[in-house]
Amino acid sequence: VMFTIDATGSMGDEMDYLKSELKNIIGRLDKRINKKRVALTFYRDTADEFVVKDFDFNTNIDVVKDILASQNADGGGDYEEAVEKALQTSLSKSWDLDARSKLLLLLLDAPPHLTQENVSVIKSQIQIAQEKGIKIIPIVASDADKTVEFLMRFFSISTNGTYVFLTDDSGIGNDHLEPTTPDYKVEKLNDLIVRLIEKYSGVPS
Repeated sequence: VMFTIDATGSMGDEMDYLKSELKNIIGRLDKRINKKRVALTFYRDTADEFVVKDFDFNTNIDVVKDILASQNADGGGDYEEAVEKALQTSLSKSWDLDARSKLLLLLLDAPPHLTQENVSVIKSQIQIAQEKGIKIIPIVASDADKTVEFLMRFFSISTNGTYVFLTDDSGIGNDHLEPTTPDYKVEKLNDLIVRLIEKYSGVPS
């Protein structure tokens, strides 16, 4: 599981949530999943302190949790962020192509800068994810707009992933976008992430 996280200032509440929940999420996974490898990619934008900061896959969840705990949300300023750079880095890490399940959880609240160059990069990265069998599961946070929703639905559909979005029920962040579809089920994020990882790992429900 790769967690790719928008680490700009508006994502502070979401990052704090993940810091407190990550070890619990991994610890709850069914014991029939023998080997659990977790990686982290943090990203901001080109004018920030860093664009992408990444930590490759590790089976030691305490180490991953400590890395996550040492990160903070800062920077940003304009709405768009370096999503395309985050995808490039995340998909280039040491994925086990023989693993039963390869998941990229993309936690964000803003789109990339939609220049022609960036759109080409995104298309090529989606193709790489398809070729490697990596399912992208976007988790759309507060302050996202319809552009983010549309693009993240494309990411998930194109890679056979699942589109996830936070609602005002979560108590995390600011106001959340009203989803386009009226047909959705509200679920605790911790439970949902565990359920999706187990589902894609082939663990019977």
